Amino acid sequence: MSRTTYASWYEPRRCNHPLYRTWVTMLQRCYNEKCKAYKNYGAKGVTVCDEWLTDFWNFVEHIDKEHGPKPEGYSIDRIDTTGNYEPGNVRWADSMVQHYNRRVGPNPYKDAPRKNASHYGIGVRYDPNRAKPYHAVIDFEGTRKCLGWHGTEDEAAAAYKNEFLRLHGADTLPASTN
Repeated sequence: MSRTTYASWYEPRRCNHPLYRTWVTMLQRCYNEKCKAYKNYGAKGVTVCDEWLTDFWNFVEHIDKEHGPKPEGYSIDRIDTTGNYEPGNVRWADSMVQHYNRRVGPNPYKDAPRKNASHYGIGVRYDPNRAKPYHAVIDFEGTRKCLGWHGTEDEAAAAYKNEFLRLHGADTLPASTN
């Protein structure tokens, strides 16, 4: 089976399986250039291991054994975002975990310092074209909340950290935001 025809054949028993959509969308992201998400996966060299690419049931066996059934609101996530979809590099994750586990993209402001990747981590954005250039935002339960524009990176980071702790009732922040 070629990589371009991975989903071109039909097997009713497979199509009705709860992991079928997960498997197909994983393959689409990696191999279908017409897929909207391809630019973030296949175009960047992310692939699916041959064991899963060529055999849906191998994928099902691994996921069921290692991770159990798909929890409501979760999707497949690569632990190492520079790695492939393969045993040892996947898990079920909710949108918040996936939000923290992502690649840092290119700086849209070529001459500005890279503030989005500061030691404050996710939650602080930088726009040199504003009087108060530091923007604090947080994503929670599928929605993004603006926490305001701030004059310093420290102020924006404090706003993010306070809101994170309020929303999650946590005493500590994820490692990327400490």
